[in-house]
Amino acid sequence: VPDLLEECMEDFCAGDTVHPDGDAEEAIHEAQAIHPTQAAVDCMADHETITSEWSKWSDCDAACGLGHRNRTITVTVKATGVACGEVVERESCEIKPCPVDCEVSDFSAWSAC
Repeated sequence: VPDLLEECMEDFCAGDTVHPDGDAEEAIHEAQAIHPTQAAVDCMADHETITSEWSKWSDCDAACGLGHRNRTITVTVKATGVACGEVVERESCEIKPCPVDCEVSDFSAWSAC
């Protein structure tokens, strides 16, 4: 985890994943980003810090179709034990595809010019 935080400090953890097959949909499913809060960045720059383990993943925020889920690491000042920020990892998730069950009506009459 500390190596991950150092990488975050260097490039602010903007992560875009490109799927090796070049499949855009697959890349969306695999895309994830890791973002430290500004408080965590400042804290890691100013203090010796320790980090928690990753939290459990949150539930997917969509009942169907593409959504997102998060997990976090808490950053704590080593000397005081005071939490000073967090790092959030976000990834795409899909519980199930959304149903596509619809009916299309006939066209309406033409409108006047």
